[in-house]
Amino acid sequence: MFDEKAVKRISALFLVLVLIILSFIVVRPILISVILGLLFAYILYPLYVKVYRVIKEKNISALIICVVIVAIIFLLLWFIVPIMIQQTFDFYTYTQRVDLLSPIKKLFPNVFSSPDFSKEILISMHNFVGKFASFLLEGLTNILLSIPLILLHVVVIFFTLFFALRDNEIIIRSLKGISPLTPEAEKKFFEQSRDITRSFIYGILIIGLVQGIVTGIGLFIFRVPNATMFTVLAVLVGILPMIGPMVIWLPAGLYLLLSGNTASGVGLLVFGAVIVSLVEPVLRPYIISKTTKIHPLIAFIGMIGGVFVFGIIGLIIGPLVLAYLLIVAEFYKEKRFDKLFK
Repeated sequence: MFDEKAVKRISALFLVLVLIILSFIVVRPILISVILGLLFAYILYPLYVKVYRVIKEKNISALIICVVIVAIIFLLLWFIVPIMIQQTFDFYTYTQRVDLLSPIKKLFPNVFSSPDFSKEILISMHNFVGKFASFLLEGLTNILLSIPLILLHVVVIFFTLFFALRDNEIIIRSLKGISPLTPEAEKKFFEQSRDITRSFIYGILIIGLVQGIVTGIGLFIFRVPNATMFTVLAVLVGILPMIGPMVIWLPAGLYLLLSGNTASGVGLLVFGAVIVSLVEPVLRPYIISKTTKIHPLIAFIGMIGGVFVFGIIGLIIGPLVLAYLLIVAEFYKEKRFDKLFK
């Protein structure tokens, strides 16, 4: 039989678990916005400190940073979304009238010797391109239809960013105060969180964004159709490790070559292979002092798996979960599992 003290402990633990589950259910719809607000706060905290040194008032300093970030978000949505919708329409229309099969026939004439086979392949290619364009268009249309919900998320990001900047030290003290971990384990978890966040921001996000933008410049220079749409895609894939914007500029360059635009095709391929590919080795030495590398395999598996489970914010949560598991495994391996918790 359980004594009264054990029953009270089990009841307290059950209550805590129920409250954690209920809190997660409450916060889950805006969890991504909260995490984005905290991520922005982490990135912008050095800037906040500089503004605070000038203004000498925490509320106003944090408010200035928040207003600037929200204004940038609105401007990006205001200008990019309509252009993306128009270019998606144009892309779909273009693919319906362009001859997609002839360039491939030139490369593999024996494979496409049968007219029936060629017809089936052409239908499949048009269906694929049509579904891809419809997917992009549906996503962009949903953004416009969800403007009230987007505004709510922006408000959540705004307030999370504001209070995370203003009360940074208080929040860190509070988290350390309620942490069940020992000081040694707490330090390891904190350092791992900091390193992965820095690695994501400096080593992955910034390089990926720059590579995507540089790819977009090449797409515009060599007159790739619907360059704005493909630039946005290049930026998105640019932040994924071991993938990058090559999946955009390489097919685009080959398409230009096969469609008869030899000079533009060669130019884009050379631009991608030289200019875009040099972004990382040029930027990496500059930012390496800002970040601690995590193992590429952990980053890749964590980011891809995190995206499937948590969405875009899983790019950070995934590697964090795996890194935390490795910390626990390290304590277990060294037979110091009892040193993990207070």
